[in-house]
Amino acid sequence: DTMLHFSILDEKGSNLVGVYAALVMKEKGDGTIVEQMPYRFYESSDFSIPYRFQDKSDYVATLLTRINGDSKYVATPLQVDFDIPVGKTTAVSPNELLTMVIPFTSALIGGIIFLFTKKGRKKKLEQYS
Repeated sequence: DTMLHFSILDEKGSNLVGVYAALVMKEKGDGTIVEQMPYRFYESSDFSIPYRFQDKSDYVATLLTRINGDSKYVATPLQVDFDIPVGKTTAVSPNELLTMVIPFTSALIGGIIFLFTKKGRKKKLEQYS
């Protein structure tokens, strides 16, 4: 299961009290509706909806929101779409990892050696002064 987190804010960036939200999940490619969740009341406009994706594909989540006490959004709810790619993780191969780690490690070791040799020279100069 996946938790889809939403936060609805007013024009001033503040949370709202009392919102009704519904979720429609569609396949991105052909727009087929996979699931429709009915409106549910949330006391706060920060809420999470659990969802289990059918398969590894691209989805569009449409959040429909009605704000309690706001007549403007009762007949026509706020609507926003979110693209959700599922299962497309990027893996770093061992060779790519080595090409990133070896130069960084070499530079780090080189920097440490440089600092120690610089300190050593400074001490020798102080001894002979």
